[in-house]
Amino acid sequence: MNIKKIALLSMVIVGVFFIGCGKKSNSNIKKVVVGEKIKAFTLKTQHDKPMSIGDKTKMIIFVFAKGSGHTVKQFLDKQLADYLSKRDIVFVADVSPMPSLIRKYLAMPDLRSRKYPIMLIYDEKFAEKFKNDEKSDDIMIVYLDNLTVKKIKYIKTAEELKKIIESIK
Repeated sequence: MNIKKIALLSMVIVGVFFIGCGKKSNSNIKKVVVGEKIKAFTLKTQHDKPMSIGDKTKMIIFVFAKGSGHTVKQFLDKQLADYLSKRDIVFVADVSPMPSLIRKYLAMPDLRSRKYPIMLIYDEKFAEKFKNDEKSDDIMIVYLDNLTVKKIKYIKTAEELKKIIESIK
């Protein structure tokens, strides 16, 4: 093995260790609640472009774990680039637990190759506003009407995701 491969492998091992040792949620942070409004927010996409959710956003797809992120990405890779946007749906991925070297050299090149926008959470405290620790390995679907949370659903499969997305008109 050459030095670059050893260094990359070492970064992956260290990254997996740190992700597994992440901090637990802060119970003082207000979570998403059905019937309450969420504040509109702007995050950068994988191409460093600001993207916002607002009154017209009907659904947010959140992922907080590598496995659920891969499930969503594999499904969306098979769709047209505007599959989500024409339904007023946004995809948000939490990359805050990743060590910066792993994020910069492994995750970001992969994310930048995607044809659809992915809003990225870099701030752990921001992620805590939405993350449900007991369901953090699932895909979190937040249904919105004028920024009011109408329903929250947790799913695991691409089939479930497709059914939910295609129910949005």
